[in-house]
Amino acid sequence: RCRRKSRRRMGLTANVDFFKFDPWPTNAIVQSVNVVIETSNLSGGMDTVIDLYSSTGSLIASNDDAPGLGLASRLSYTTNLSGILYVRVRHYNASGTGGYSIRVTRP
Repeated sequence: RCRRKSRRRMGLTANVDFFKFDPWPTNAIVQSVNVVIETSNLSGGMDTVIDLYSSTGSLIASNDDAPGLGLASRLSYTTNLSGILYVRVRHYNASGTGGYSIRVTRP
């Protein structure tokens, strides 16, 4: 089980945050791994969009306004890709600012 959480603030317009993580458990012998990426604790008018990228930079999933989370975002993705994955968090409005928390879990 893996859990990582971070609190961030976007104070500049057109600001984006990137995070990288390895979804694979150490010494894992599995065919695929499910990861859940979720924003929460939105403040200051924040409206998050989450984009998930492969290790080669290809967009593989995206979410804006997950059901039941208001303007927060949630992605649940099962991957069989090896290597590092990248998460981009951005404001829905290019000139928007605000704060948020992000959590990446591997249930």
